[in-house]
Amino acid sequence: MDRYINVLYQIVSAGQKTNSYKFALWRALARLAPVTVPYNPVISKHDLSPLFLEYYWPLEVKYHIRQGIDPDKDPIVMKLIRQLVYAGSITPGETLDEFKKRTPNRYKMLVEGIEQEAFDDVIPRFHVVHGEPILPPIYTFSGRVGKVSNSIELTDSSRQFLIDYEKLVDYVAVSGWVRFTERFTSAPRLHDKIDGTKLVRGAVSRWRDTLMALQSGKCFYDDNHDMGSPEVDHVLPWTFVLEDRTWNLVLACRKCNNGKRDRLTNIATLESLCARNKAIADGRTDVDRFFRRDFAEWHTRDLSSYVKGLYDQAVADGFPRWN
Repeated sequence: MDRYINVLYQIVSAGQKTNSYKFALWRALARLAPVTVPYNPVISKHDLSPLFLEYYWPLEVKYHIRQGIDPDKDPIVMKLIRQLVYAGSITPGETLDEFKKRTPNRYKMLVEGIEQEAFDDVIPRFHVVHGEPILPPIYTFSGRVGKVSNSIELTDSSRQFLIDYEKLVDYVAVSGWVRFTERFTSAPRLHDKIDGTKLVRGAVSRWRDTLMALQSGKCFYDDNHDMGSPEVDHVLPWTFVLEDRTWNLVLACRKCNNGKRDRLTNIATLESLCARNKAIADGRTDVDRFFRRDFAEWHTRDLSSYVKGLYDQAVADGFPRWN
């Protein structure tokens, strides 16, 4: 199997770099190989389409991770998803399962659109490295660039390789995808986002009392709002930072928290957060030691610059604004 490991490495590290489809195709092949028939290991575009949708959905809908400098050159899968977002057919932050359950006909149309438009370039170019085909091939197909058959066929040995090394193939493909994406964004925790790791938000409600005292019982976003049902909020959206550090947590009224959701706040509010954090880090504001622990690493570095840098990147990545 060493020769296929070399093919994997060569395609991921030195293959076509115009978009991220080759990484998604590696992942899909490894997922589908075990369910193919040994004597006829055929994988159709119809089989590939829902997996490509699964891989790209959170990048567009949840994490807003760019796949190129020019949005017009993003993968067609992302463009098709984006069209539905702009049309209001996909609600902000909606999961693919929620969308599929809520509107099965639109889901079916989306999968069919991907099947028709996404594969005619990546399939024939998959094995091309430095302008030459690399051997042995993982699959064979009929057709040409821009127009290929509706299915590809694994070889007996490549099918076995994909089955035996499924986890390795997926990990290498994700790692290559991350490296590709790093050219366009410095968003945190890219590997978790692209891999599709199921991450759970921490129990931030435990900081409610500390934040209530810190903010004198007022909403961080509007101190005139009723605080009868205060809620802990991430100023930089959790879907961007994917962590629950206290330097990013504030207390908000239910109205503001529901309105902001996974959106970015304005610069003035961000400055207020930075000023609060600096006072805590400098010891001018007293908080309990458990809340303060996330500030310990900022004795010799500038937390405000870090927070503002994350904010700028979230803006560049297209996170929606709240106010």
